[in-house]
Amino acid sequence: MRLLKGSFAAIIATLLLVLATLAPIAPVSAASVTTTLNVTSGPPGTQVAIIGGFTPNAFFTVSYGTSTTLITSGTTIITGTVSTGGTVAPFAVPVLPRGAYNIMVTAGPDYSVTPYPTFTVTPQITVSAATGAPGDQVNVSGNGFNASQTVSIVFDNQAVSSVSSDVHGVIPSTAVTIPSAALGDHTISAKDAGGSTPTAAFSITPKLTLSMLEGQAGTVVSISGVGFSASKAVSFFIDTTSVTQTVTTDTAGKFANYNLTIPALPGGNHVIKVQDFGYTGAITANFKVNPSITLQPNQGAIGSKVTITGNGFTPVTDNPITITYNDTAVTTTPAAISADGDGNFSATIQVPSGVTGAVKIIAKDKLTTASADFTSIANILVSPATGIVGTTVTVTGSGLNATTAITVNYDGAAVVTVKTDADGKFSTSFKVPESGTGTHQITVSDQVSTFKYDFKPTADAKIDSTSGYVGKDITASGTGFTAAGNVVVKYDTAQIATVTADAQGTFTVTFKAPASNGGAHQIIITDGVSSFTKDFSMDSTAPSAPTLISPKTATKAAKSPNFTWQTVNDPSGVTYSLQVSRDTAFAIVLLQKDDLKTPGYQLTSQEVLANVGKDAPYYWRVKAIDGANNASGWSNASTFFVGTIIPTSTYIVIVIVVCIAVGGLAYLIEKLRNR
Repeated sequence: MRLLKGSFAAIIATLLLVLATLAPIAPVSAASVTTTLNVTSGPPGTQVAIIGGFTPNAFFTVSYGTSTTLITSGTTIITGTVSTGGTVAPFAVPVLPRGAYNIMVTAGPDYSVTPYPTFTVTPQITVSAATGAPGDQVNVSGNGFNASQTVSIVFDNQAVSSVSSDVHGVIPSTAVTIPSAALGDHTISAKDAGGSTPTAAFSITPKLTLSMLEGQAGTVVSISGVGFSASKAVSFFIDTTSVTQTVTTDTAGKFANYNLTIPALPGGNHVIKVQDFGYTGAITANFKVNPSITLQPNQGAIGSKVTITGNGFTPVTDNPITITYNDTAVTTTPAAISADGDGNFSATIQVPSGVTGAVKIIAKDKLTTASADFTSIANILVSPATGIVGTTVTVTGSGLNATTAITVNYDGAAVVTVKTDADGKFSTSFKVPESGTGTHQITVSDQVSTFKYDFKPTADAKIDSTSGYVGKDITASGTGFTAAGNVVVKYDTAQIATVTADAQGTFTVTFKAPASNGGAHQIIITDGVSSFTKDFSMDSTAPSAPTLISPKTATKAAKSPNFTWQTVNDPSGVTYSLQVSRDTAFAIVLLQKDDLKTPGYQLTSQEVLANVGKDAPYYWRVKAIDGANNASGWSNASTFFVGTIIPTSTYIVIVIVVCIAVGGLAYLIEKLRNR
């Protein structure tokens, strides 16, 4: 027990010793001075004056803390010597996070009484620029925000970025792109999870963007604009000249991709201006007009004419323009060229002789130069471009290399070769080879370049005979028909032959002239694409009349006589017609036989003739008809008679005798039976 009481006493003694040590700095043992602040809130850096009567010439310390418990461990803000008037120097609020802080002042034996005056730190932001256009970047920085917290950066009501504050409530400099907005005043603010939100004023000004900053007359420049007055009309100018109708901006003061064609202007810098009638100034951008030339045509043969049109040249006095072709000066029409007030000119040259291919044509004055590519091509002429197989095609050329071998091909096969002369010229010809209908290619090559031309063969057909007789062989032939196509040959309307053309569209076919009337006929040759009509004259000469042989004139013939006559010859072949009559005029023809193939006719049993006498004979005649229906005249008529003519009285006697004989014979037969 005594030991315990001793230990407790020791502890009490130690505590009293510590308290005695601390007693000199404890507030209760020092004088008290009431202090106030002239400013009680603001961002870091705010100048704050402390109001209070302190001991003159005493050393002072100004500290801050967050509660009364931090008085002894507060952070010093400023130190110094109290003035003779008893005031301390003002201080700048240090960089601190958002919130309220106690301010304590000690000066010699003096200290500020509790409650200590407080200062509330509020946030602030700084923007690197106060004006700009949409799309510009500005840097936003700040302090006095909550420590280690996300801070949103807002343009008007649109969040455009975010950043984290550090432990001191500082947000680092952050690049922010100005969003689309119309002309006028706007705000940029930064917001954390605390109270007030600091803002900075920002004024939107217009800005132009060109798709290109230089080009030639005729160049199309795409123009876009931002930061203009909302839903307002804007006008376009080049230098001081209006060049287009107005364009209306959208609700954000923007227009986009307006195409402006650069007119003819002198070379150099020009100003594209867009006038916003809601903006006091003009919005401009520079555009440089470069000189240019155009060629019409941009390729041609030696000796052909080329028109050169220039734009963007410098229209000053004594500034002639020269034209060079492949680095060699050429004569122009007009002879003297200079740019007009708009920087334009026009002149014509004649393509000089020389190597074919790509060359440069250059227009140059004392200040500017422009060039254009020109292709000098050989002047090759192929004539004609169509014709039948066998047509002579002439090929001429100029503008080629001297003494160069030229090969002319037809459908890839060489048909002629020739050499150019010392001036690069040549002339040659060839006959169109067998080829079918359609387009075929003629190529002319100088071993470097190949020139191509189309040739279209036309079909042609012929027959080897334009007149003849029935059965005559006629040969039809043709070229330029459809390759491997079916060719039909007609005689008048009747098809008489077919043939297939070969791979070159050529055919030959032989047929016989069919039986047809003498005179004009048509032979038609067609493959369904090409058709030809050829005239053919069929033999129209009648054969000679036959000569009658048998029965001879005024002779007796059998009741079925065999008529004969001499053969009639004709190249078209012959048939015969036979007539028999009882009168010399053949008014009534008793017998007529046509289309008899041989020179004779035997009457049949059905054609038996009745007996006639010499005094009233039969008459007969014959004519010949060839295969072309050409008929001879009738032969001379000849007469004949058939059987004997008995007088009536004799006939009666013969009848009586016959009757008696028959009766006697009958009687005799009966007598023999009775025996």
